[in-house]
Amino acid sequence: TFAAAADRYFNESITAWEFARGKLRRDPVYRATLDGSLPDGVTLVDIGCGQGLTLAVLSEARRLVRGGQWSGSDPPSFDRMVGIETRARVASIATRALAGDAEVVHAFAPDGLPDRLSAALIFDVLHLMSGEDQQRLLRGVFSRMEPSGVVLIREVDAAAGWGFRAVKLGNRVKNLAVGNWRQTFTFRTEAEWRELFWGQGWQVATQPMG
Repeated sequence: TFAAAADRYFNESITAWEFARGKLRRDPVYRATLDGSLPDGVTLVDIGCGQGLTLAVLSEARRLVRGGQWSGSDPPSFDRMVGIETRARVASIATRALAGDAEVVHAFAPDGLPDRLSAALIFDVLHLMSGEDQQRLLRGVFSRMEPSGVVLIREVDAAAGWGFRAVKLGNRVKNLAVGNWRQTFTFRTEAEWRELFWGQGWQVATQPMG
């Protein structure tokens, strides 16, 4: 599944392909989308989808199911999958890699949300937004979410000591490297994230992701 998802980027560029291979091999968040946490449904949105790696994984998993090559519990299935990405070049890469399997919208997340959601993914995105934009995005997701819907969020815990400091430094170095030195961050502790989500009326469960 993960190798096939990465191979979607081979014709894009060696850089895009190697990035996909490395991320899909090392980052546990992609496996988390296949572990039963997501329900089947009408529409899944991946907010801040980047190159579309998560959507590629879900698409390849469903392809294996259709071909009778999937073992274990079936991965989640959606009538429609949508990725939202603010960076035009990265959104173009995702569009080409996901052609026919998912839509990619080049937009700021609160403005590009589908009308009806069964599930949403928000991986490593919220801390890149202002506190006001975090609230606006979460309100937008909540207002569109079906009663049984699920939102999977990965965020850094600002109380996590050296692990948090490493993530914070990595974000700063990345932004300096791409010339986005004005980027601001809104980090929160795990307790503060939970309070933010409770404030949207959500039930919340947390687990370590590494």
